[in-house]
Amino acid sequence: MDLSISSPTARAIVKTLVYRDLFDYPLTTLEIHRFLIQEKSSQKVVEEALGKLTSAKVVQEKGGYYFLPGREETVVLRKKREAISLIKIKKATVYSKLFLLIPWVRGVFVTGALAVGNVDQKSDLDILVVAGRGRVWLTRLLVTLLLDLLWLRARPPGRVKDKVCPNMFLDETALQVPKNEQNLYTAHEVVQAKVIWEREGIHQRFLVKNRWIKKFLPNVVIPSSSSSHRRRGGFFFLDWLEYGVYQAQLAYMQKRKTQEVVTPKRILFHPTDLPAKIVGDFEKRLTQASPALLDKVK
Repeated sequence: MDLSISSPTARAIVKTLVYRDLFDYPLTTLEIHRFLIQEKSSQKVVEEALGKLTSAKVVQEKGGYYFLPGREETVVLRKKREAISLIKIKKATVYSKLFLLIPWVRGVFVTGALAVGNVDQKSDLDILVVAGRGRVWLTRLLVTLLLDLLWLRARPPGRVKDKVCPNMFLDETALQVPKNEQNLYTAHEVVQAKVIWEREGIHQRFLVKNRWIKKFLPNVVIPSSSSSHRRRGGFFFLDWLEYGVYQAQLAYMQKRKTQEVVTPKRILFHPTDLPAKIVGDFEKRLTQASPALLDKVK
């Protein structure tokens, strides 16, 4: 077995740390193993490769965290942000209990930087809401009304600190990320989404529907199966109301729409094409920003 600094596992470790460095986020050994990019390796092999890389000064370690050379300050930054994030996640947990009032909400997840504990004091609370079949637009309307009523909804660019930003809504029949959106960034987002509360095993169903993430993160464990969902019958009035709310909100958004994804079953608010930017920055860093680093593990 090749355990030199030029082994496939060693190269994957460097790629993984380069990606996380985009977010100023050093990793533990367990995190490196779990999020190893495009390389299936055991925990033992990862640990041995890390030892080789550290000895060769290709990567550095401090307090159990690994990072690129010269990036020691990210360890302190991560700890600081984790303390801030813990408080914010507690607030998100309390606020999201409001959505228990909506009977067809299947689950609420914290997403983005908050889900991994990597936000600052000024950050809002990004959440994903999963709705029952055929209820995603009614859910968005009611969630927005509830948050507005209590002055809890983030309103960029001004009032955002500790406010809820419900920027993703999914119908429970549309949990799989479409093929054209499947990339390294969205793979991380799916895996890292943190459950606040759920019904009917929606988190497990979410992971099962997105088994494609193993193409990018092969060490991530995905359940083999999940329970199926059932259509709740007898609510034809709500079906018509869902359609009317969808058409009304779509008309309202039409002139304001930029990079958002707005369909009958998926609502994703992204002011810019963030996944493409992150993946592009990562590829650029690999090919241009760190040639000397990568040369060491060729």
